[in-house]
Amino acid sequence: MEYPPKISVFFRLGTEFNVLDENHLNSLIKDIRSKNAKLVVFDPFIGIHNKDENSSGNMRVVMKSLRILAEEGPAVFVVHHHRKEDGTDNQKLRGSSDIKAGVDSHIVITKVGDCLELSHNKCQYNYTFETFQNKTCGC
Repeated sequence: MEYPPKISVFFRLGTEFNVLDENHLNSLIKDIRSKNAKLVVFDPFIGIHNKDENSSGNMRVVMKSLRILAEEGPAVFVVHHHRKEDGTDNQKLRGSSDIKAGVDSHIVITKVGDCLELSHNKCQYNYTFETFQNKTCGC
């Protein structure tokens, strides 16, 4: 896949990263600054910390570290998988409610037949979009 010349994409793959480790955090901040990063993606959320997701105190600390990254300038996008059970999107969010409280935006992607449905369940900045569906491609 080629990217437009004005978009630089950098990957840090295959390295252990813990958002709570000061050395790891400082190393990533250094990369963010040197590369003028506009977006940082973590997938999955559980892979960037070693705390109990059900503990509000633990999750508050994790979310605070992610906020430190966001304050460096880039958008911080975290993939966090839902529970498999039935319920609303808010009820399916795994872990402490401090996870959702600590994010600026909560977007849910759900597979519905051969479509992906995107819904916006939380936004700090009074911007929301209508739920919509998009056909998935076979790639």
